[in-house]
Amino acid sequence: MSGDLATETVADLVDSGRIAGEVQISGTVTGIDARRNKAQNEWATVALDDGTGEIEVLAFPKNWTAIKPHLEVGKVATVTGRLNQDSRSGRLQLFATGLAPAPH
Repeated sequence: MSGDLATETVADLVDSGRIAGEVQISGTVTGIDARRNKAQNEWATVALDDGTGEIEVLAFPKNWTAIKPHLEVGKVATVTGRLNQDSRSGRLQLFATGLAPAPH
């Protein structure tokens, strides 16, 4: 999937006004907050900073299990997912569908 998408920047997404659709973003992982849902399945929110801005990446249980081994705070990663606008804050979020270490 990630091969089909051009990598976009957080600033470009914000400036474009897009709030939906598939996107790919590369950036530095600045935080990982792993949690458990009511069924005790682990999921996480990941902060990703691409140098133009930061986006919150939500990785729900199925996808979190697959991408967790590739994440480390301070390392660069490429995330593919579905863009969303948080209904409370109005900020952009990314619902992760894939993640791999970014090429250097």
